[in-house]
Amino acid sequence: MTSTEAVRAAIGAKMLTVAEIGRVHPYERYAKDTAGFQSLYGWRAERATVDEIRGWFIHRRACREYERTRSTCRVETDWMIRGYLGLQDARATALIMDALVSRLQDAFRQDPTLGGVVERPRAQTEVPVGLQMAESAPYMFAGILSHGVTLTLMTTHYAPGYPATDALDDLKIIHANWELPPRALTGPALPDDDDAVASDHLSNLDEDRP
Repeated sequence: MTSTEAVRAAIGAKMLTVAEIGRVHPYERYAKDTAGFQSLYGWRAERATVDEIRGWFIHRRACREYERTRSTCRVETDWMIRGYLGLQDARATALIMDALVSRLQDAFRQDPTLGGVVERPRAQTEVPVGLQMAESAPYMFAGILSHGVTLTLMTTHYAPGYPATDALDDLKIIHANWELPPRALTGPALPDDDDAVASDHLSNLDEDRP
C-alpha cells in the first residue's frame, strides 16, 4: 500500500534528479513580502555570484477513489507542478525554461512508476500519459518578471480499502429470510395466521353439514 504523501515525495525526488532544476518545494510556499518569496524561490547556479528566481512547488489538485477489492482502494490523483524562472532576455532564459521542462518530462518518462511508488500508466493513444505542460507564460513573481510554467501529472496508487460493513448487512438480509414463515416463501401472498385459522374453521363447518 502507498500513501499520497509518499507519492508527493517521489515526485519531488524525481524532479531533483534533473540538473539545475532549482528549488523544489513539496507544497506551495508563501511569504509576507517580496524578500520572503525571493528567499523561498531563489537559487544560485554554480559559479554565479547572485541568486535568481528558479523554483517549483507541487500541489495536489484533485483525487478520485475506487473500490478495487474488499481490502484495497485504487486512488487516482491529479497533481499540478508550478515552476518559475527569472526572465533575462540576454540569456535566452525562455530556452532554458523549455529545456528544464523537457528534461523533467524525460525523467518521468524513464521512470513511470517513480521507483515503484505508483502504478505504471496504461498505454493509451488518446489520453495524455506522463508529465504534461499545460501552460507557459510570463508572470510577475516575487517582484521579478519571470517565466512561469504549469505541469500536470496523474498518478495511481493503492490504499487500504473501506471497512466491509456491507458484508454484515448482506448476512442480516439472509438471516431475515430464514426467519420468514414457510407460507411466505412459497407461492403468492396468503392470509395472515389468524385469518388462516378462521378459514380452516369455516372449512370444518362445511364438512360437518349433511
